[in-house]
Amino acid sequence: MSHVKHSVVKSAIGSLPAGKDIWQNSKYEVLKRTDSSRKGRIFKSIVRSQLLSQGFEVGPGGKGYSLLVDGIPVEVKGSTLWENGEFRFQQLRQFDAFKRAVLVAVSPNKIHMWYVTREDLARRLFHGTRHGQHGGQSNRTGTFWLRMRSGVVPSWFRDMDTF
Repeated sequence: MSHVKHSVVKSAIGSLPAGKDIWQNSKYEVLKRTDSSRKGRIFKSIVRSQLLSQGFEVGPGGKGYSLLVDGIPVEVKGSTLWENGEFRFQQLRQFDAFKRAVLVAVSPNKIHMWYVTREDLARRLFHGTRHGQHGGQSNRTGTFWLRMRSGVVPSWFRDMDTF
């Protein structure tokens, strides 16, 4: 895998003709076309490789988190770019045991990565119902999704260099 860049490339979606498949013949087309469960394993492998290259000790996950990084439980969530120009990091569970979540955003030819803390998610996501993924308006399941537009990184996303 090529070096993971830490900034979002501006999406070319707005300038593409309608119906054009931006993934066709792209660097990461195979990832886009992979089933969800395999994508999750690939995202976790990408994060593991990145953190190991940064000098962290990375161990297997446990109940409610994907990896143990220098003793910190870390959840990994990934998304390929959707047709509407956004990424959707799904199944963020409010009651899981992670302390940080690493977000992997895959564009046709680039991979971007950030992390957020549990406190970030509590302030920005978990205490509102508008981002609930299941359970209707009340979101009784505690499961959320995080949406972001390609090229627009929320100010509270943290660069992996500061992990």
